[in-house]
Amino acid sequence: MKYLRLLLALTLGSAAFPQTPPVGAVAAAVDDLRSCAVGLSAGLPANRKSQDLAEEIRANAPALAEGLRGKTGIPAEYIARLNDLVGICRPMLMSFVPGSPFVATNNNVATIESFARDITLKANDVESNRTGRIVPIEARTFKSGQPDNGWTVYYQWVPASPGKDMVLAAPTPAATGAVVPGLYSFRAEKTVNGRKVISQPKIMPVGGYPKVQIAITVP
Repeated sequence: MKYLRLLLALTLGSAAFPQTPPVGAVAAAVDDLRSCAVGLSAGLPANRKSQDLAEEIRANAPALAEGLRGKTGIPAEYIARLNDLVGICRPMLMSFVPGSPFVATNNNVATIESFARDITLKANDVESNRTGRIVPIEARTFKSGQPDNGWTVYYQWVPASPGKDMVLAAPTPAATGAVVPGLYSFRAEKTVNGRKVISQPKIMPVGGYPKVQIAITVP
């Protein structure tokens, strides 16, 4: 019965928004994401935290799809990230089905939370900028409140963590780059007296502003 409810939620997730879909490759990406996300929200447990996440997903996945509707010139990297979200969503959705090869684990709670937050950040950024875009970022490193340069900054997209480290173009203070809006983890590394020193990771939302600055405290 729960499986049937999930399938119904997926169907209604698409049927509830009958307008002309967005153009090009972004159409399939946002429609798949919206449908899967609505289905996922319908299957979340009845506890308060899960239902808060369900409400956040139900509000922002459709908003993201509608915000991108009819837009042209969406960067390929942005569309790829939408498809990455679909790839994260589908196994979580299937984990609710009895007998599924996808097994729900305690890690799913954190993954669903980062999934929901990432969609919210994208939806809010689209609302602010009227399109999907790549956000310029700049990282600075500080020790005891003072700039401390020469650190290489690595980052990961949180919903897919742990994953492959990506690196900003140059050490601080010239550590710049550009990413799709979303939730990221940043850390800095530097070799000091022949020993690699690594900062604590910093979880950071990216989006909403023309440029996002990341301040990383280093040891």
